[in-house]
Amino acid sequence: MKLWRAESGLIVWRTKRRRVQSAQKRLKMAEALWGWQPHTAQWDLFCSGASVRVAACGRRWGKTECLSIDIATLALAERGCRQLLVAPTEFQARILGEAVRERLEKAFGQEGPGRPAGTLSV
Repeated sequence: MKLWRAESGLIVWRTKRRRVQSAQKRLKMAEALWGWQPHTAQWDLFCSGASVRVAACGRRWGKTECLSIDIATLALAERGCRQLLVAPTEFQARILGEAVRERLEKAFGQEGPGRPAGTLSV
């Protein structure tokens, strides 16, 4: 279980079970919004109950895709949530940040005629 202090000063317990249930609901959201279905290893990473998840995978595994979906769906599903994106370099962090921004723009329909790409701040 993870203990954290909410902004209201209340102490909230977030269990691994809640994370897995949330992940399964967010997978349904990802499929509805972006038509995304994870392969087996992505599903394991996405639904992991671990508080810290590390993915040591090869090229073309879908790390950026999986993590951008995870970050975007959590932002949509849990109001007021805060997330920390950590990468070895600023360039790599920007790649993932851009992927998240694109997902959220598509979810909100902000990209299109008369509205330039990049108008959503992430």
